[in-house]
Amino acid sequence: MSVKQGRARLRDARERLQREFLIEAAERCFAEKGVEGTKMEEVAREAGLSLATIYELHASKAGLVRCVHEVRLEELNDRMQASAQGIGQPFDALMAGVRAAVENFMVHPNYLRINLREGHAWGLKEIKTPLPPAVEKSWHRTLDWMVPIFEEGIRRGVFYPDSPPLMARRTNAHVQVQMASWLEDPERLSAEDTIAELEEQMRRSFCRPTSAREE
Repeated sequence: MSVKQGRARLRDARERLQREFLIEAAERCFAEKGVEGTKMEEVAREAGLSLATIYELHASKAGLVRCVHEVRLEELNDRMQASAQGIGQPFDALMAGVRAAVENFMVHPNYLRINLREGHAWGLKEIKTPLPPAVEKSWHRTLDWMVPIFEEGIRRGVFYPDSPPLMARRTNAHVQVQMASWLEDPERLSAEDTIAELEEQMRRSFCRPTSAREE
C-alpha cells in the first residue's frame, strides 16, 4: 500500500467515526429538545466536534435529521427482514421481524423518542404533513415485507380473513403503542416481557383459534 493510499484509508476511517459520533450526538439532542429546539452548535458540543466539521459532513440541520432517519430506519428494516428469513410459519415469521424491530428500538431509545416526538403515526402514511422521505420509504418497505406474510397466513387459515395491507398497518400501530408504553416506563417490563405482551396482543388480533383452523 502506498503512503497516499494509507492516508486515504485513515481519512475515510476518521470520517466514518465522526459520522457515527455525530449521529449518536444528534439523536441525544433531538430526543431531549426536539429537532426545532436544537441548534447545530449544541450537536457539535455533544459530539465533541467542531461546528466546521459538522457542516463538512452535513450542509444543514435538515440534512443531519434526514441522515439520522436514514441510518436508523435502514438498520431497522434490514434486521426485521433478516430475522424472518427462512421461517415458514407465518405468525412466527411476523413475530421474528417484530421482535427485531422492538429490540432495535430498545437499543436506540433516543431515536424512538425522536420518531414519537415528531408525531409519526405508524399505522398511517401521513396525517396532516408529508412524512420525511426516509420515514415514508421505511413505512412502505415495512408494509411490503408484512403483506405477503399476512396473505400466506390467510391462505393457510392461520389468520382471520382481512385486508393484508390493513393488517400490516395495524401491526405498526400495535408496535408503536407498545414502544411508547415502554419508553414511558422502561422498568415496568423486561425486554422479553415487553415482546411477549406484544405477541399476545397480535395473536388475539390476527390469529384464528386452533380449532377453527382444523375445521
